Amino acid sequence: MLLALALATVLAQEEGELGPPPQNVLVLVADDLGTEILPAYGIQPDQANTPVIDGLAQNGILFRNAWGSPNCTPARATIQTGRYPFRTGVGSLLSGLIDGDFGPYGLQASEVTLPKMLDLGTGGLYAHACFGKWHLASTADGYLGPNLAGYDHFAGAMGNLQPPVEDYFNWERVVDGVPGVETGYATTVVVDDALAWIGQQSEPWFAMINFNAPHLPYHAPPPGLHTKDLSGAGDPLANPRPYYLAMVEAMDTEIGRLLFGLGSQLENTIVMFLSDGGTPEPVVIPPLSPGHAKGSLFEGGLNIPLIVTSSLVPTPGAESDALVDLTDLYSTVAQIAGVDVASVLPPGTKLDSISLFPYFANPALPSIRPAIFSEVFRPNGPTDGLPLPLPDIFPVCQIDLGFGGPGTAVLTMCGEYLVEDQTTDLLLTGAKPSSPGFLVAGYAATPIPLFGGTLVPWPKPNIFPITTDSNGELFVPGIGFSLGPLDYFFQVAVTDFSLPFGFAISNAVQAEFLPRNSKATRNDRYKLIREVNGGDDSFYDLALDPYEANDLLLGGPLTPTQQANYTILGAVINGLIASF
Repeated sequence: MLLALALATVLAQEEGELGPPPQNVLVLVADDLGTEILPAYGIQPDQANTPVIDGLAQNGILFRNAWGSPNCTPARATIQTGRYPFRTGVGSLLSGLIDGDFGPYGLQASEVTLPKMLDLGTGGLYAHACFGKWHLASTADGYLGPNLAGYDHFAGAMGNLQPPVEDYFNWERVVDGVPGVETGYATTVVVDDALAWIGQQSEPWFAMINFNAPHLPYHAPPPGLHTKDLSGAGDPLANPRPYYLAMVEAMDTEIGRLLFGLGSQLENTIVMFLSDGGTPEPVVIPPLSPGHAKGSLFEGGLNIPLIVTSSLVPTPGAESDALVDLTDLYSTVAQIAGVDVASVLPPGTKLDSISLFPYFANPALPSIRPAIFSEVFRPNGPTDGLPLPLPDIFPVCQIDLGFGGPGTAVLTMCGEYLVEDQTTDLLLTGAKPSSPGFLVAGYAATPIPLFGGTLVPWPKPNIFPITTDSNGELFVPGIGFSLGPLDYFFQVAVTDFSLPFGFAISNAVQAEFLPRNSKATRNDRYKLIREVNGGDDSFYDLALDPYEANDLLLGGPLTPTQQANYTILGAVINGLIASF
């Protein structure tokens, strides 16, 4: 009977007819949890003990090809808006006052977030609240960020729990804009807060619970929440994986307590469990590569668990291979609530979300999306997700600032645009042969007089001893992104005893490290990662190379099929950017 009523609700929503009351919506978001950690996905043997999450999969639908984000903040903006990061301007972590909890640019007030959409589309029918990690507030929003984003109620942490200031047992808990010190275990307190709020609501309601777990700091949770033997595990910093698995299990235990606490309301609640991104590098084990973990655009950084449990899923224990991503929660929640999203969004708003409902009825349905998309860029800003207008001129020579002093030494830096994995070469000419000197490099420019000339990289420069060759030249190849993303200033002083102060001073060069702007997209087999501010593409066949060990662009000419897919995926990225 319950299933029949739920399906009738879906049909009524599609036909614009009245039906049974809409469902409650409970969204559970883990922090930094890849699919390989959960037994439900069966990817590797050393997994966390998660019987509750496994039970959600056994009673719902599990998505195998869901994508999150390399970083926490853009993932959360995407969930709240149904829009890709380059549209919201939130493409990387916040950086600001309190350990990245606030930043100069966060989620903008103009965005129609999930709670705003529910208010506009249902006339305020849904009560809504958010619990746990927010990580989207600007410095202007401060502690009221979640409430300004539309939530009736918020209780949780504004960002990560970062030592030495905070940990899971001593952290700053904010309740509707008011901060206070909390000494309860964070995973437990968040569930307590959610249960207390839900218990006061009349149905329907929407609740989002953003766990800090299993994000670092790695630690031993309270013993009653996990079964992991940590007695011989040692220091969590040196051996984090067992602690991480215990943290995942503790979260699973508390999710179980939450679901049990819903009582009879659970029958009318759709539960969505997911993660914001993949497993962090320190806890990744083979066959996954640490370099392909959280923070990267490889599958280890993007492929997330997504499990939906509801009476709307007629085949419990089903799996879907469809391509889905974080944007899709938005339209799914809208359809559950009976909201026509086009009617509540401002004219011209680009929505990237597609409802998951068709897969509930038919998990074997071919993917509605031809491709999914994710990205990372910095800094955050309204157009920082768009490519820079770079001229197609090579080699690229860095900026000559002039200055310098006596002598004929000339410094140039020419090569590629300085972005991820790209380099430039430093060349000094016109100096005395076989002469000692020093190369000065610094991230600040403060011109000061020296040896009859002007030294630019200052204060606290790095000074490297050098000696010119028999032609009076110095060549330093391969200066790259390891120095970035800050701009660097370079200058050389080399001995020349024919000059009054005994040194020739070269001109100063500013090496401009361009902001990172990386896009990724994949279809049912192939994947493209593109650096849109200059840089090389990477292209993979996920069917034959699931761990992305072999870049097809480095292995000789592409086959016609590979070339066709490479072109198609490139067009996906270009088309999305053009739709801004």
